[in-house]
Amino acid sequence: IFQISQAQSVWAPIGATWHYQENYYTSADTGFATFYVSGDTTILGKTCSVIKGSHGYWYMPGNDSVTYTYKSNDTVFVLNKTYNCFVPVFFFNLNVSDVWNVVWNNCTYNYLVDSIKNINILGYSHKVFYLKELNHFIHFKLIEDIGCYKFGIFPSESFWCDNITVDGSILDNLWCYQDSLHGLWETGLSPKCEYITHVPNNESQNPKVIIYPNPSEDCFWVEPKSYPASISIFNLQGQLMQQELMFHKTRFCPVLMSGVYFIKVQMSNQIYETKIIIY
Repeated sequence: IFQISQAQSVWAPIGATWHYQENYYTSADTGFATFYVSGDTTILGKTCSVIKGSHGYWYMPGNDSVTYTYKSNDTVFVLNKTYNCFVPVFFFNLNVSDVWNVVWNNCTYNYLVDSIKNINILGYSHKVFYLKELNHFIHFKLIEDIGCYKFGIFPSESFWCDNITVDGSILDNLWCYQDSLHGLWETGLSPKCEYITHVPNNESQNPKVIIYPNPSEDCFWVEPKSYPASISIFNLQGQLMQQELMFHKTRFCPVLMSGVYFIKVQMSNQIYETKIIIY
């Protein structure tokens, strides 16, 4: 009999990765935006996860985001950099018809809980809150310990408040989420998750290539099980960033912007594919 695990999930653990669809106002183009937890830090006495983001097909360093967040009991907090204080944005202990307020800069947002249900995500039970933002009449879903199903991990309070559109784009549906507890969860809204996050199924049991550290600040080691081996590094657009032939364990220090990159290593007639995060 299949049973749902009662183990507690964790909010924004190191290595967690989100991929959202990204739509553009000025064209019919659609891409994806990637967000990932690169590590943790201490701010105002709180141990926070550091969430970094980059646009996928249209990588724009000026629009990269860094968010500091932590969870206490059933409440998720985000650092408001303007006022240097933490703001509660999610409450996972609410009931149907409850309303919570988020005060961001000079605006207050009121969220009504329309309904709540439990879903099974890869063997773990999560609450899903169906919400309505009463000021803008926007409906969306919030998944416990994962984030919003639409508009990015957090509702874009600061953009709504300041009436700013970032580069004419808006984040749409969540395509996939991945962390060390759940593994890869695909929402089924896009066929691209396998391309974005593909790692061979037997990688953890019998790795053909060892890559560390991952995530990496700049340099990382690549150690194939056999030589010679050819390594290729691609960005999320599929552009080749670096390619080399290896005859021994090698340390790579490519000049790369923060983001997610694909690594392909070919040994004899075998091809190994994985990804690395540069923060």
